[in-house]
Amino acid sequence: LLAHNLGVSVESLENIGCAWVSSRKAYAFPMFSGTGHCVGIRLRLRDGRKLSVRGGKEGLFMPHGHRSTCYLMEGPTDLAAALTLGLWGVGRPSCRGAVAHTQVTINRLGIQRVVIIGDNDQPGIDGAKALAGELAVPVASMLLPTNDLREYVRLGGTLDLLKSLERQL
Repeated sequence: LLAHNLGVSVESLENIGCAWVSSRKAYAFPMFSGTGHCVGIRLRLRDGRKLSVRGGKEGLFMPHGHRSTCYLMEGPTDLAAALTLGLWGVGRPSCRGAVAHTQVTINRLGIQRVVIIGDNDQPGIDGAKALAGELAVPVASMLLPTNDLREYVRLGGTLDLLKSLERQL
């Protein structure tokens, strides 16, 4: 049901550890430190509201595996959209969150290039610029003609079109 509502694949949600928590009536997404340890859990209620499990810390949303190029975006559902397209990436908890975890993850996994896909609003644009200035690897930033990557996928955006936009960076 969540995959259908978000316009992403079931496999993408499974890959980032999404699970239904009936006692909270919410979907749960684990968050990881730069060293790869689970440090918190983000909850997404059925109405779309987001909160975190008390006692946890902010971290990154991480799929299995890794590649030499990492796409960075905001949140677990944009990450699921990236995975649905066939990209590998990492979701940040917010447009300015988890910068240190991001750099540690890049170093730990040997990431050689980063493409930041910021949300197409002023906080997203400012957060992408700030992150690009902090990372110690080659970085490209892109904005899509939609609010975010999940909306891009939901509206029929393709990997080929995204790669074409990326080549223009």
